[in-house]
Amino acid sequence: MRGRNGIGRRGNSYQDAIERLVSLKILKSAEPYKEMVRFRNRIVHEYEAIDPAILFAIATEHHLDFRRFRDEIDQTC
Repeated sequence: MRGRNGIGRRGNSYQDAIERLVSLKILKSAEPYKEMVRFRNRIVHEYEAIDPAILFAIATEHHLDFRRFRDEIDQTC
């Protein structure tokens, strides 16, 4: 699959994708996105064990990380 920039190499994981975006200078740093990926994996694979209070805290205290990710992608594309 190729994006608008003609960059289309597939990674083996979401963490690989984050590292690839950093290597292409689309993202400035892999942090805090690696933590986002880890939590995403936990939600997908262990959703029954997710503490709603932790999920709420992440959504309310770390929402700027999602905006930063979006903004970094938007600046490049």
